[in-house]
Amino acid sequence: MYSIQLKTKWPSLLTCMRPLDCTLSGGDDSEDLHTITVDKSKDGKLGFSVRGGCEHGLSIFVSKVEDAKEAGLLVGDKLVEVNGVSLESITMSSAVKVLTGNNRLRMVVRRVGKVPGIRYSKEKTTW
Repeated sequence: MYSIQLKTKWPSLLTCMRPLDCTLSGGDDSEDLHTITVDKSKDGKLGFSVRGGCEHGLSIFVSKVEDAKEAGLLVGDKLVEVNGVSLESITMSSAVKVLTGNNRLRMVVRRVGKVPGIRYSKEKTTW
């Protein structure tokens, strides 16, 4: 029996465990990828909000854009990677840690153009 230990820059990140053949809802596999850099404001705000998380069976999506619009971020962008950390199969709380952990975010986003709507945690996600 072998034991494997992974070392990562973000050891506290928790990702959702799911079968290999299971895919998360949201976002097609198009190659409409964009790299966007966003700096925190002086008061520590990023200028955008996110929604999703693998606990809901979803990727992380931009749900509201304020100051980050100038950088090219759009509502409905799927966050693929932030500062070299993959946001695929990540919980919302872990995604927030990645997003708030630096003053400058270099994000790879996929232009999906839609945001999942969640009314209650027991309801099915709508698009």
